[in-house]
Amino acid sequence: MKLENNNIILRALIESDFDKYFKWHSDPEIRFQTAMHPHLATEEIEKDWFNNAIKDMRNERSIFSIVHKQSNTLIGYFQLTKINMINRNAFAGIVIGEQQYLGQGLGKEVMGLGMNYGFNSLGLNKISLEVVAGNEKAIKLYKMMGFMQEGKFIQDYYNQGRYHDIIRLAI
Repeated sequence: MKLENNNIILRALIESDFDKYFKWHSDPEIRFQTAMHPHLATEEIEKDWFNNAIKDMRNERSIFSIVHKQSNTLIGYFQLTKINMINRNAFAGIVIGEQQYLGQGLGKEVMGLGMNYGFNSLGLNKISLEVVAGNEKAIKLYKMMGFMQEGKFIQDYYNQGRYHDIIRLAI
């Protein structure tokens, strides 16, 4: 499956994407901003996660690689996880791992494509996401796209030697 707009292509993961995924998952700042597990995983563990994501047959997640059209560069990924077709809901997540592509409005384009896929192709009723409370750029983007804050989890995420609050938003 492939989704696209003016600047972005969302496509299925392919094996040659792994090195970039591993690089992003090894970056402490990306790990913090996306509230990933705070400890680095081995390449073997990451490869296992990646291979499971490629062949997930339970339809509980959809992960797309983000390709910048003009440069044909893999710059990140978008995912819908915990897809629940009974309750028609899921959790969204986005990683723009290539820093030179930040601040160009590409995150908004990716989220738009991802939300359209979730609501119109999967028939979801609600998409939620969680973000570290201090990630103001992401929170601003999500609210601009119509997400509403549903809750705040106090000291819910431990990283960089201290606890951080997590904000849950949904649309």
